[in-house]
Amino acid sequence: MRAASHPGRAAPFFGPLFSAAVFIGALLLAGGVAEMALTGGFMGGATLAGWRDAILSAGDGPYFRHHFATSYPLLPYYLNLVAAWIPGMDTLPIPLAVDTLCLAALAVTLVRGFTQAGYGAGAALAAGLLLALHPYALAEAGQGNGIAPALLAMVWFSRAAIAMRVEGGVDAMAVAGGSLVLLFLADPAGAFVLIGMLPFLAGLLPPALIVSSAVGGFLVLLFPVALSLAALAYLNWLFHGHALAFLAQLPDVAVGGTPWLLGPGGTPLGALGMGLGTALASAPLILASLAALRRAGLLVTAVLLPAVGVFCALVLASLTDRAPYPGTVLAFLVPVAAVGAAATGPRRLRPLYLCLLALAGWAGGAAVMALYPTPDTLAWRAALARPAGAPPAPTAEQAVGLFLRGVDDVALDPAGTAAIIDARGRADGLVLPTSDRLKATLLMRRLDAGYVVLPDPEGAPAARQDMFNQAFPTFYAEGRDGYRLAFDRAGWRVYQRVSAAPAASDGPAPRERAP
Repeated sequence: MRAASHPGRAAPFFGPLFSAAVFIGALLLAGGVAEMALTGGFMGGATLAGWRDAILSAGDGPYFRHHFATSYPLLPYYLNLVAAWIPGMDTLPIPLAVDTLCLAALAVTLVRGFTQAGYGAGAALAAGLLLALHPYALAEAGQGNGIAPALLAMVWFSRAAIAMRVEGGVDAMAVAGGSLVLLFLADPAGAFVLIGMLPFLAGLLPPALIVSSAVGGFLVLLFPVALSLAALAYLNWLFHGHALAFLAQLPDVAVGGTPWLLGPGGTPLGALGMGLGTALASAPLILASLAALRRAGLLVTAVLLPAVGVFCALVLASLTDRAPYPGTVLAFLVPVAAVGAAATGPRRLRPLYLCLLALAGWAGGAAVMALYPTPDTLAWRAALARPAGAPPAPTAEQAVGLFLRGVDDVALDPAGTAAIIDARGRADGLVLPTSDRLKATLLMRRLDAGYVVLPDPEGAPAARQDMFNQAFPTFYAEGRDGYRLAFDRAGWRVYQRVSAAPAASDGPAPRERAP
């Protein structure tokens, strides 16, 4: 994020010690917010699912082979997997820990960019922390959505776009192409941002390349993305028989079937106005940077086009019902604004204005979240506002997991038992649908596991899809010969085997499906 007016300036005080101090400070702030939400009793579904996948992939080879190419987005999956291999990490909410570390790294990146642009330590620190710990980033990270790595990729792309447009370096084109790959692999909203920026990528190329070979330069930028998509499709076809199997992992987050961008009245003109208003409220720095750079020629184009691409992604995500509220996509506008402000430099954008605009964007993001509430953001905010006190009692699923901590030979369907697996904390001793033993057991419809975990089939609709409820429809209510009820709480039961005779099925064999 080095300003064009100060290409060689570097902040002498931004050494390893200062970087470490910024990292630790941001880590404490982001970690403190995450801890407050956990203490308040909130843990998002994405956190539970990511934690489950990390535990099972790290400890169960067949589960890893089934998920290593289909667990889209892949980048958070692999970061969580690496974290799960660290001793002691499997007892923590791994997605929250990974996102918190990435937000701290984002803060260091932004603060360093401001200091390199010529801003003082105080202004750079205040603005960098406000932008890195924006409400959108905190909320998405707090829900375990894995957005922090994608925000880092957006910073790298924005910096490379400026260098590519102004300086015309080949290295910048390589960084830009690699950053687009990370955007695609890191977050579904990042994939929307990539699609939204496609029409404008050619405009970011160096002027000489646009004149000589614009199509060639455009293809160079997109080649890493195309190669990654082809490799992902091939792996999905090879292991799962369908090239686009990974798309099944995309959540259906449509809210009421009506795009939120249309807003009151639902007119196209009103929708564009509402989208533009939420964008400017979330990142007013982008408007100030563009105004200050209006006479800077190539530089203003390098800042403007990524911002327009994010806005197009905002419209696309709303109209396809693939984003629950604007912040899911507008979070990517904040790194663009930060890079643009650093490129503007303190001569055009004074440090005081930089900090005030960063603070205004932070407040605007909080207001947009209040304007477009979702169940998860409401629960997250309620957990933050809950007074500190005794830790919340474990849920029924967590109680099952705690009961099973010292138990092995446990058969369960991981699709609906993420909280149980997370509370248990390890994959050892689980009998999963990916194991040959359980496949044979269900094929023969005779059960021999030491423990069986069952949700109430009369409860949530997902419980009726549990493979053990399908194979043994009366098991939950009536039990089976050779098993005794060992645990029963709020719609969850654990049966323990007490006889050597396998339990026969009283229903048809369940359809094989992804765990």
